[in-house]
Amino acid sequence: LRDNMDQVSKLQREDWASQAKHIIEQLHGIEVVWGNVCPRNMLLDVGGNLWVVGFSGARTSGFVSLELMGTEEGDLMGLEMIRQYLQV
Repeated sequence: LRDNMDQVSKLQREDWASQAKHIIEQLHGIEVVWGNVCPRNMLLDVGGNLWVVGFSGARTSGFVSLELMGTEEGDLMGLEMIRQYLQV
């Protein structure tokens, strides 16, 4: 998708951003930090539903600062970067 984001409707991109936010809220609700919030760790199933992967503790440059890596605040920073990436 990253090369064809302009071909995805704004409504669909907003839905993915909303799903990402919901997933992060659910994770934080059970005291789990995603830790590596970035587009390459977001998968879509055939129904267009978002799934997250990449809980290894790694960090993708440009999405979460080194200082906030592995924290809830870092996840929220990454979520904002995802929103920018999705252009919503």
